Amino acid sequence: MGSQAIKAADQPRAQWYWKSNSDPWSTNEKEEWTKYSDIESAITEEAFNRKNQTKLADLDNYSINLNNSIQINKSDPNK
Repeated sequence: MGSQAIKAADQPRAQWYWKSNSDPWSTNEKEEWTKYSDIESAITEEAFNRKNQTKLADLDNYSINLNNSIQINKSDPNK
């Protein structure tokens, strides 16, 4: 079992980012990208690799619809 943990630690991990400029839909603004935390990236990667049709990552403050590439603020669905 210990060797499995070592193998998992040696594997490269995906790092997910979110577009963080003030207006992410703007084509005139310079794009800014911010990393999700390690745990948020792991949750998102797990959702991305699911075999089912709907790929949703449920984070603390956001839900990410990976099918539509949209992050939804749980306290304000309009953001």
